[in-house]
Amino acid sequence: MLATALQLDPADHAAFVRAVRADLAADRLAPPTQGVPRPAFIAAPVPDVPSRITVAVPQELLPSGTVTFVFSDIEGSTRLWEQHPAAMRAALARHDAILRQAITSHSGSVFKTVGDAMHAAFAHAPAALQAALTAQRGLHTAPWDADGLPEPLHVRLALHAGTAEPRDGDYLGVPLNRIARLRDAAHGGQILLSGATYQLLADHLPRDVILRDLGSHRLKDLSRPEQLYQVVVPGLPDDFAAPRTLDARPGNLPAQATALIGRERELADLTALLREPDARLVTLTGPGGTGKTRLALQSAAELADAYTDGAWFVDLSPLSDPALVASTIAHTLGVPEHADRSPAETVVAFLRARALLLVLDNYEQVLDAAGLVAAIIAGAPRVTVLVTSRVPLQLYGEREVAVAPLGLPAPGMMDVDRLTQVDAVKLFIEGARAARAGFQVTNTTAPAVAEICARLDGLPLALELAAARLKLFTPDALLAKLAAGGSLPLLAGGARNLPARQQTIRTTIAWSYDLLSDGEKTVFARLGVFVGGFTLDAAVAVAGGKVEGANVEGGKVDGDGVWPKHSPAHDTPDSSSAARLLQPGAVAPTPGLVPHAAFAGLLENLAAHSLVKVVGGVDGEPRFGMLETIREFALERLRERGEEAQIQRRHTGCFLALAEEAAPELRSHDQIVWLDRMETEIDNFREAMRWTLARDSLETAARIAAALDSFWELRDYLPEGRRWLEALYLQRDQLAPQVRARLCHVLARLRCLLGDGPAPTLYEESMQWYEQLGDTVAAARVGVDLGWYTIGIASEQARALLERGLATLEPAGDRLGASWAGFDGYWES
Repeated sequence: MLATALQLDPADHAAFVRAVRADLAADRLAPPTQGVPRPAFIAAPVPDVPSRITVAVPQELLPSGTVTFVFSDIEGSTRLWEQHPAAMRAALARHDAILRQAITSHSGSVFKTVGDAMHAAFAHAPAALQAALTAQRGLHTAPWDADGLPEPLHVRLALHAGTAEPRDGDYLGVPLNRIARLRDAAHGGQILLSGATYQLLADHLPRDVILRDLGSHRLKDLSRPEQLYQVVVPGLPDDFAAPRTLDARPGNLPAQATALIGRERELADLTALLREPDARLVTLTGPGGTGKTRLALQSAAELADAYTDGAWFVDLSPLSDPALVASTIAHTLGVPEHADRSPAETVVAFLRARALLLVLDNYEQVLDAAGLVAAIIAGAPRVTVLVTSRVPLQLYGEREVAVAPLGLPAPGMMDVDRLTQVDAVKLFIEGARAARAGFQVTNTTAPAVAEICARLDGLPLALELAAARLKLFTPDALLAKLAAGGSLPLLAGGARNLPARQQTIRTTIAWSYDLLSDGEKTVFARLGVFVGGFTLDAAVAVAGGKVEGANVEGGKVDGDGVWPKHSPAHDTPDSSSAARLLQPGAVAPTPGLVPHAAFAGLLENLAAHSLVKVVGGVDGEPRFGMLETIREFALERLRERGEEAQIQRRHTGCFLALAEEAAPELRSHDQIVWLDRMETEIDNFREAMRWTLARDSLETAARIAAALDSFWELRDYLPEGRRWLEALYLQRDQLAPQVRARLCHVLARLRCLLGDGPAPTLYEESMQWYEQLGDTVAAARVGVDLGWYTIGIASEQARALLERGLATLEPAGDRLGASWAGFDGYWES
């Protein structure tokens, strides 16, 4: 709407609407055209139309319980108001009369108008459908040209049903957010309805009405997909493009557990800024936990259909190496890396001809890669970059937007109706209802709720952590706990010198941590070693077991218990049984590790306290993760406990074992499943190699990097794989012969695949080591690779290597190697 586009403040916005929507006299509206059948209520000139300021409907007259809502909106109204303001005043009056008559004649109530949109509530879904049909028929046949409008008004209508209660003549809650997004998905002239409405209507449809299933779609609120249906009826248009949802454009914006709470003004300001032609780089700044990521995601969802190539989200939180940023972006966008280009050059070349919104999340961890963003801005003129970071990137043209906390209640605000409209309180209530169904703010609890939100500075993460505790505490008891925790020491690392808002978040995390049981504290701290998430089985293997006198079992600490020494959760990185724990459905060996059911309950408790998140998985296997702010806190606790080295060794051992068990499977008939699993764990593999390299434990890092041989190739991580292997090759003298031989072979292959580097010498070095070790099969495999590499250079030598490979590998039962050596006799021809 024009008033919104002008970004007026609330008072000016209201004045603008009143001025534009002034009362109209009947003689200013032309009579309808002749000979066109239309509903009786527009067969005569439209009478005087009052201002669109809605008179509040008495609360007792508004339906409650299961309510069916009808929301409308005029398609392209901003353009029409700008080009034809006088005609639009008349047309809007006619539009309002048609909709109001249709709604009230079917026992509905108009409870709100927003711009040129109308919101109505019905006690029964069939009545809502009839009202929508009547309205669209009236709109379709209305004489818009008589109002001076050069084109008809096309109005999108949406129906959605849900549980809602009226308050002060309005409705609040999830159904209202959902229907607003459903309406935004419709086209002008179309009626869309949700799956919930379909269920209420399926057995009550008029004979001439068909509900066309449009499939499941992700709406712009980023919550669960919605099954959409289009109302099809004779006499109304029914041929529309696909719904205007996130599925209509390319992109990968992740689903969110809930809709964005509050932030309406910030969202409007941010989307308006991103629409400005010169705002190519916008950075949302603020400490962890202020809601930067959620605001960025929602703005991207709002703007996705403005970009031909959609909106893309790149999570950089698992990264600590700036060199990996370009390849991470490339993999997110599905861009294959090129041997003759760096990953950064590949990304810029791919983006050059595309129009998309690129969201780069958690950039503060890789600030040295800011030059890549500058290169994208310079080399891809139709790409807009939205960054979240604790600090700005300090690039030319960067527009910084500091993300403030949510709005707080005014001091002394105790009126429940007013209090529950405050953004911080709304988010707290949403979290409270997740912890305790049916939670309501009452006159009794209002003071405590207001004080909790104020004490937590309106910071979303702090509010979420505190609200999760309402499963155990009343608001008054929660406030007392928070007040007592005000003297809780800010743990580790000079935290008292942090900015006040960041101190609030850390204090809230510390307070939430302090309320955990001893076993939960132990596991929480140990889970901090995972980067990019973890499975239940990995959590059992790494975070379970005994370290320096403490056992974790089912969330309890038993200092007298003894764990069996053969448990794969212990510090031996050579145990292949650890890899089995990382497979879906694996059962922990007995005796030894925590039973899965017990550990799952412990993780469930941590998730209930918002310290752990469920983040999806592979093949239906649940996967968990931590927000980076919380993970940093967990690692600090792990260091305080003196367990960091032991738990990091467990982590490394598990992922070494997984890599080596996966190596042959990556060339098997289950290849895709294993490749997906390995890609999901790529950040954990990186962390394992980084940690071991930092401690000069080269052998473990070399084994992991070499075991990922096929993964580097088949999932297009060749440049990264080569970087790891080249760094290790420089220190090859410190490696055991078997590891050195394997390292040389894999590095030679990657050099060949990338088309650069002296590969033959590496192949020869690998063969020599395998021959010294007496491993003729491994030496033959290297020889086959060298033979194919040199077949056009030194044909006789290549033929000899391939013949020897075939003669060795075929009797050894290596069918794949033998077939590659023989290649159906190709080299014999």
